[in-house]
Amino acid sequence: MPTDPTRSARPRALALVATAGLAGCGGSPPEGQAPTSLAASPEARAAMDYASARGYEAAHKPAAALEAYRRIVKDHPETTQARLAADRIRALAGR
Repeated sequence: MPTDPTRSARPRALALVATAGLAGCGGSPPEGQAPTSLAASPEARAAMDYASARGYEAAHKPAAALEAYRRIVKDHPETTQARLAADRIRALAGR
């Protein structure tokens, strides 16, 4: 039986969002290292937003996915995720 790629993407997307969300949630950084914020990096923020958009797609919510992809392109235009989001916008708009 073939595997539905949208079903397998959802757990990965949710895991990425959960992991990213917890990245700065506890403990101290190793000695000699300054604390970092995942949300401070545009690429990291775009990656979290892209994972959310993929989650909307996996949940069969194309309107929410399109909105999330458009926000990535607008808010993070110089990132890899913006290019991927633009591809997904074209694919969803063609349905």
